[in-house]
Amino acid sequence: MSALRLSTILCGLLLCQQVIAMPAPAGTLNLSTELTQIGRGAASVADFSLFAPLALRMDTQVRDSLIRNVIVEQGLAYLGTPYRFGGTSRRGVDCSALVQNAYESAGIPLPRTTTWQVRAGASVTPRAARVGDLMFYRWKKDSLHIALNLGDGKILHASPSRGKVIISQLNRAWNSRLVAVRRVL
Repeated sequence: MSALRLSTILCGLLLCQQVIAMPAPAGTLNLSTELTQIGRGAASVADFSLFAPLALRMDTQVRDSLIRNVIVEQGLAYLGTPYRFGGTSRRGVDCSALVQNAYESAGIPLPRTTTWQVRAGASVTPRAARVGDLMFYRWKKDSLHIALNLGDGKILHASPSRGKVIISQLNRAWNSRLVAVRRVL
C-alpha cells in the first residue's frame, strides 16, 4: 500500500472518529451507539448505508484541509520529474500539467493551460494564500508560470530553468513577479 493511500486512509479514520465523537443533534441517530452495535454484530454491513449522511456533517474546513493535503502530496510525488514543455506525465511535465495532475488526483478538474487556470476559482490576496492555492508568476512577457503554494514561503513548480520539478523558497524576485493567487477549493 502506498504511503499516500495509507495517509489518506488514516486521515479518513481520524476524521470519522472526530465526526462520530461530535454530539448528535436532537432527533438524529446516535452514531457512537449505532457503530458500537454494528461492531458487536448487532447489525449487518448493509446497515452502514445509514451513515451515508456522515459526509454531509463533515466540517468544510476539515474536508478542505484533507483535500489540500492530497493535492500537495500528489504534487510532491513529482519532485525531480524532468521539465518538458507540453509534458503531462512523470516522464516529463510542465508547470500547468503538474498543478492540473495534483488537483485531478483529488477529483478536482482544472484547465490544462495557465491561460485558463488563472481564471479558475476565486482570487485571493497573497497574504491570504493557503497551502494548495495556485500561485501565478510572470517571468516572460507573453506567458505565465504556475506553482502550488506549500505554505511557509515555499512553492512547488516545474522549473524550466532547473529542468525539473522543484521546491523554491519565495524571495524578492518571486514576490515581484507574482500576478495572481487563485483558490479553487
